Amino acid sequence: KEAIFKVNIQDVKRKELPELNDEYVASKTDFKTVEELRANYKERMQKAAEANAKAEYEHELIDLAVANAKFSVPEIMIEDKISQMVEEMKMSLESRKMSLDMYMQYTGMAKIRENQRPVAEENVKTDLVLDAIAKAEDIQVDMADVDAEIAAISAQHGASPEEVKKIIKGNGTMGLLLANILRRKAAHVVIDSAK
Repeated sequence: KEAIFKVNIQDVKRKELPELNDEYVASKTDFKTVEELRANYKERMQKAAEANAKAEYEHELIDLAVANAKFSVPEIMIEDKISQMVEEMKMSLESRKMSLDMYMQYTGMAKIRENQRPVAEENVKTDLVLDAIAKAEDIQVDMADVDAEIAAISAQHGASPEEVKKIIKGNGTMGLLLANILRRKAAHVVIDSAK
């Protein structure tokens, strides 16, 4: 059916943006000129692009090392990794005021575990390869490595190093922290050998 509507326009508004000039930049930022602001943005974007490219390159090197390793991953290790990933998902949801139970109402635990399986298998395979490299290269984790990692975690989350240590000890995840540091050091061996 056709319909005819009559509309009375009461008001027309248009958002006007301020002119981007040196005066505006000086009043709203830590820079004095538009040119300084642009140069800063350009530098930050370039550094971010370089960091992303480096991270992607390093990830590809690790993937290549894992692809060259021919072995099957034990099912129990995959299941353990899936459980760990589900636990991490639970903590992430709780930090956003949600619960795993609420999330499962939409997906179900079987579907969550099924979706995590390919990533878990790849993660376990990567961990095993990096563990083998660490063993072959006799890589060790010392207290300076642990302190640096705890400092990085505390800076990332805005907590003190003592708070982070307390949480790690309380959760019983010190072993996981040590394993992650060891694997990162093993990954650097792979990366450095490719240069």
